[in-house]
Order: sequence, then structure tokens, then C-alpha cells
Amino acid sequence: MNGVEYFSAALGTIVLALLFFVLNKRALRVKAGDLGKGFVVRIPSAIKWISLACALFWCALMIVMTIFKNESVTAAIYILFALFALLGLVIFGFALQFHIVVSEDQLCVKMPFLNEKIIKFSQITKCKTTSQGIAVYVGKKNVVEIARFYVNYGLFVKHITQAGIEFGGDHHQTRL
Repeated sequence: MNGVEYFSAALGTIVLALLFFVLNKRALRVKAGDLGKGFVVRIPSAIKWISLACALFWCALMIVMTIFKNESVTAAIYILFALFALLGLVIFGFALQFHIVVSEDQLCVKMPFLNEKIIKFSQITKCKTTSQGIAVYVGKKNVVEIARFYVNYGLFVKHITQAGIEFGGDHHQTRL
């Protein structure tokens, strides 16, 4: 085996390890008791599955390149394909683990590789409407951004408006 084949085998192992880490069901589950009368804001499922399909596609190309060897294929091409596969896995992992549980009086923000943040509505100083969505501030610090394409975005806007949280920003018109 040459260096490229070792790299390909190592990458396959890393990809599988990351996939098992990301699919850890116990770490991702939102319990019914966490919701109460609330709801979950999350990234659409289509983004998860498209990014996973892209990662598998680039891994499959690397396997095919290893099986059907060609002199024109260099280590740089393997590295480039591995970076594309890794990017797909990172997007998949983030989309799978990121969600915001909105209850009557607080937000529980869960992001990959970070501790969950519980933000009471009384702590939120303002919500700034941007061209991409809403930025939620505690003091002067932006604690979370919610994009317009997230599932339950309109419900989130309605909920924080009813909670009396101040809105600001250049794009005050918010699509629901």
C-alpha cells in the first residue's frame, strides 16, 4: 500500500467514527418534558440529508479512485475530496444537533460541541432583525442567530413578540 491508500483507509475510519458520534441518539433526543407548551426551532431535515449524501458521494469517489488506479490521481486530489467529504459531515452534524427548545419563558439552545445555553426571556435585551433572520442578544452579546429558513421560525417570531421583547435592526419587516 502506498501513502494515498493509507490516507484513504484512514479517512474511511475517521468518517465512520464521526458518523457514529453524530448519530448518538441519547445526546440528541429532545424529551417531551423539555417542551411543555413550547416548540423546537431547528434546521430543516433536507439540509441534513443533502449534506450526508454529499459526504458519502465524495467518500465513494475516493474509494473508486483507490480501486481503479490512475497515474493522474495525486494525493492533492484525495485531500481535496476528503475536505469536501468532511465539510458535508460537519454540516450534517451541526444540522443534526442544533436546535432551540422554546418554552413559555426561556430558550434552551443546543449546539454541537458546546454546552447547552438556557436563556430566560427576562435576560434577553433585544432581538435584532437582520437580512438572514434574527439575532438574539443578552446584554451586548449575540448569543444565537435564527435564520429565516429554520423550521418554526415564524412561530418563534410570534412567541418573542408576544413576550414583549424589543426588536431592532435595519430590516424590520419580518416574513412569517
